Amino acid sequence: MHQLEQANKRLISKTVTASSDRASNMYPEQKTLSDHTRQSAAWDIRSGRKNFAVLVMTQIAGAAFSFFATWLATRFLQADGYGAIAAVLAASQLVALITVEWTSVALWRYGCEEFVDSGRIAKAFWARFILLVPTLLIVVATSTWWLAPIARWLEIPPKAQALVLTHFLVMTLWVHVQRALQAAKLPHIQGYLLAFERLLLVGLVVALGVAGETSVVSIGLSYVAAPFLTTITGVWQLRSLILPIVWPDPALLRSIMTFSLPLIPYSLMASFSGNQLDAFFITHYLSVAALGVYSLAYALSGILMQLPTHVGSLLLQFFITVHVHGETDRVSHFLRDLLPPLTLLWSTGCALFAATNWYLLPLIFGPQFQEARTVLWPLMAAAALRGPWLMGFSPAFNFKSATYVATLGGLISALINVVLNFLLIPTFGLIGCAWATTAAYGAATLTGACLTYALLPSRSWAIEATLPVLLGAAYASWRPDNAGALVVSISAAVFIALRRRSHIVAGVRALANAGVLSPVLKLLPNH
Repeated sequence: MHQLEQANKRLISKTVTASSDRASNMYPEQKTLSDHTRQSAAWDIRSGRKNFAVLVMTQIAGAAFSFFATWLATRFLQADGYGAIAAVLAASQLVALITVEWTSVALWRYGCEEFVDSGRIAKAFWARFILLVPTLLIVVATSTWWLAPIARWLEIPPKAQALVLTHFLVMTLWVHVQRALQAAKLPHIQGYLLAFERLLLVGLVVALGVAGETSVVSIGLSYVAAPFLTTITGVWQLRSLILPIVWPDPALLRSIMTFSLPLIPYSLMASFSGNQLDAFFITHYLSVAALGVYSLAYALSGILMQLPTHVGSLLLQFFITVHVHGETDRVSHFLRDLLPPLTLLWSTGCALFAATNWYLLPLIFGPQFQEARTVLWPLMAAAALRGPWLMGFSPAFNFKSATYVATLGGLISALINVVLNFLLIPTFGLIGCAWATTAAYGAATLTGACLTYALLPSRSWAIEATLPVLLGAAYASWRPDNAGALVVSISAAVFIALRRRSHIVAGVRALANAGVLSPVLKLLPNH
């Protein structure tokens, strides 16, 4: 009997080896780029530190390049000219949110599932592309009706109006490629390409400055050319995973549409709860120069917010992978034990960032941008409130295909932002606009927490962990005292950390046991 079992094992082994060799011969390039280990949840855990480190390093590099490009643009164009550039970008983002963004996450969601199952993303890539093309054609065909009114409202110069449509088309394709890279579990390549895009932007703006051709149009074209060249590079990196072109399965198209349809109202509402709507209110009640000041502070908060965005992107691919393998309880564990300490760390970091830039902003950008430092504190509070959404709730409800959570959160957020912009901007100016954004983000995160906890059996203190920078921002707005605001934030963080110390230690030990923070385990006391 034992000999028979051994013979069967040898036969199975030879069969598997032969099948693997045949697959390798048929798809030699796919074997290299679609390493089977990358399709497992163990790979996500084992490579999590390295991927996040690469994303952080490339984010720092990209942020430095973006910061330098913004500094150059403000030097060449002053506040009014940079405000026009900000208006072009805001209009482009508004059009993208309303028309094409609602199918973006589906490529990530179903592309990752396809990759875990087969090692390719071609079906999901081309399915979303097929859905994208008719929308782009409609947007271009109707631009004669919607472009001029938006340009008048945002006070975009006539010569720069075409940049709105051009930037929208290029960024739509670039986001499509980014989602494909995320679906294929290639976050490090995405990080490198994002940094490369910012470097290209700096190079183009510097070249324009040397040539003496700096204008709103020429610098605006730099914001188009950089992502266009990066998109081409990204497609080349994905070629073995998306080629040859395949006609998508009708069932997959239905799944993508079912997943994405609830995101149509979310995309509409998101345009009313972010800087796109803020731009309309600021130019109406204040000025284009004020929009330039606000956009600078918003851009800085957006740069820092890429860190929790990267965490969420890595988590979504992990959540999808464990879902495919039937280990969904690991998601509940993350939301309960790991998300709150991460949020506390994030909130404290936001406070430090706001306090540091209080001194740097007028020094680097000049006195005309001094008001940006008072605006940055509430915007960093908004970023802290957005942290749990990006690092936990969004990956959780997206892997569950419960996109109605985003829709309801977006609806509540949009209503609050619109009402508070009406009430606060005429009285308090830019700082009122920033607090409207903070309230909107907070409402969305609270909604996401309630609905996500209903989907998955977990509860946590993640919302409490956002309090440090929120309290510091309130103090900074009440009394323009940066040092006092930082003391308030740090004191609140220490108090919460001491109050929740047992939960924090348990979370760190869980990460260490998973191999993510093994060096930290030696530093912790035994309980």
